[in-house]
Amino acid sequence: AIPRMAMGDYERLQKEFEDFQESSKDLEHQYEVSLNQSEAKAAKLEEQICRQQAEATALRATNSQLEITISSLQEENSDLQAQLVQITAMFHSLEQENDALERRGRINESTATRNLEELERAVERVALLEGELALSRTQAAEREERLRQEIQDLRADRCVGPPPTATAAGLASTYLPGAQPNTVETPLPTNTSTTPTAPSNEPPHQPPQ
Repeated sequence: AIPRMAMGDYERLQKEFEDFQESSKDLEHQYEVSLNQSEAKAAKLEEQICRQQAEATALRATNSQLEITISSLQEENSDLQAQLVQITAMFHSLEQENDALERRGRINESTATRNLEELERAVERVALLEGELALSRTQAAEREERLRQEIQDLRADRCVGPPPTATAAGLASTYLPGAQPNTVETPLPTNTSTTPTAPSNEPPHQPPQ
């Protein structure tokens, strides 16, 4: 027979064992719940890791594409800078050509103005000379007419032949400036024939008594 004291210890130990089993079951359940939660978290983390790895791969690909794009843009930027330098040089050259054209334009305008003024003065001089020439021709014609009339009157007074014709050269030498005078004189015809006079039968004229 088991002593009563040992029986009590057995029951106590049995009770403790049962409590331990229950607590162990509780702990096991908690551990299982915690493990499941940890596994779920691990699965989520693995999914996140996979997703992040995929994102990282995509980012690396994007980064590579961006590096290619950046390199292309840098080359384009270099080309654009070179073109900008050329355009700037062309702009300065065009500005210099424009300044030169403006200077030539001002010089041509001034020259054209002077030429126009000289042309106007020349036209005025030509008009003045034409007026003087017309006046000289009119005066020469009037003088020629007067000379013709005077010669006719002189010949009529002297009972001579037809008056000589005044030449245009003589008149021009008389009235036009710079003309040489006509030194050839037209000799007046003289009556060289002698006609004998018949004796008159009339008595000489006697003065009145």
